Amino acid sequence: MTNDKNNIVASKLSKASFLVLALFVALIFTNNHSALFIADYYYALVVFVACGIGIVLISGKIKIDYFNILNFILFIILILNSIFRANDVDNGTLKSYIAWFATLIIVPNMIPTERSINLLLKSFIVGSLVCAIMIFVFKVTYGETHRYTIKFINNEIVDPNYLGCFLWIGLTFCLFFIAQTIGQYKSMKSVILYSFLAVVILCAIVLTGSRAAYLCSFLSAIGFFLQIWKRKNERYFLLFAGIIVLIVTVVCYIEIIPEEIKVRFGFSSLKDDSNAQRLEHWYWGLRAFLLHPFGYGAAHTKYVLTEYVGHRSDAHNTYITLLLQFGVVGFFIFLYLFIRLIKPFFKSKSPFWILFITAFIFNGFIIANHLGVPFWVTIVVLYYVGNSKVFESYVKFNKR
Repeated sequence: MTNDKNNIVASKLSKASFLVLALFVALIFTNNHSALFIADYYYALVVFVACGIGIVLISGKIKIDYFNILNFILFIILILNSIFRANDVDNGTLKSYIAWFATLIIVPNMIPTERSINLLLKSFIVGSLVCAIMIFVFKVTYGETHRYTIKFINNEIVDPNYLGCFLWIGLTFCLFFIAQTIGQYKSMKSVILYSFLAVVILCAIVLTGSRAAYLCSFLSAIGFFLQIWKRKNERYFLLFAGIIVLIVTVVCYIEIIPEEIKVRFGFSSLKDDSNAQRLEHWYWGLRAFLLHPFGYGAAHTKYVLTEYVGHRSDAHNTYITLLLQFGVVGFFIFLYLFIRLIKPFFKSKSPFWILFITAFIFNGFIIANHLGVPFWVTIVVLYYVGNSKVFESYVKFNKR
């Protein structure tokens, strides 16, 4: 009887933790950080970790697998690097990493259900929809550019590249639920709803002017169509959807998108200064890494590049940032963890998930998303989906 009560309490705590994490993502528009980093947005992660600790104490069991072991090792490496290079440490960066690693270490001890995992996916859609509406209503532009974004209550304006990344994930999960609804022969009302939401979010992505988000959205769309194409009975849907998407795209391009944004669709925009500058940032980031290959700890990369190689900018690359902070040992541990994480999806040969992960990896080269809510919560989603009891239904989009 006691065990039954403990299981019920643990299950309720797990549901509460997923709800908190979902709200954490859905309320991204209250984040108050220009790159959607955790910043002072850590309170939800504290509740998530507290629920996880509660589950461990009630059940009397702690689940240990590669995910929390490797994240614990990464945490120790970061702390050691930060101790040895204490003068370089940024307190905000250190606190943010502590919050993320505490979350990641406790993740395997939650009790994920299909419903709770879907809640996390839908939280990205809700957050993206709210951000899209804010773009349409308030029409905030980024600096002197004509790229649209959102502004927080503290007047912090979000970098459109980071906002575009978050919106793209929301768009991808809209496509996921469309494919799932078709594959499991559910109500077509859901298909219409998610299709409408996908169009709204896609329009917002276009207005951000983020070329990385354009490409990632294209990859996700290709993955979606290839996934549906594998199911011969649903190929008729591709023709119908293709026609609708073509019409909507043409109308939006002609009537809604500003001329300044249209320029970013052309190949000529690839020759602008921003890409050359990004390559320069990467070069100096790697030069700084070679000076101290075992890492600088929880330092801000802008400080590292300015102080050690005289380049006044940050790395503008998630992987170079991780390389600078965790060093060569920590970076290869992260790489191994990520490969373990995505291995089930590639073994499943699911076009949807393979291209989503490919786009996710690509996006990490374009922005430094090392403390970003979209980056780490997506990794949590991949862990839960990859270890789900109904993994086959997630990758094959069929009835169980």
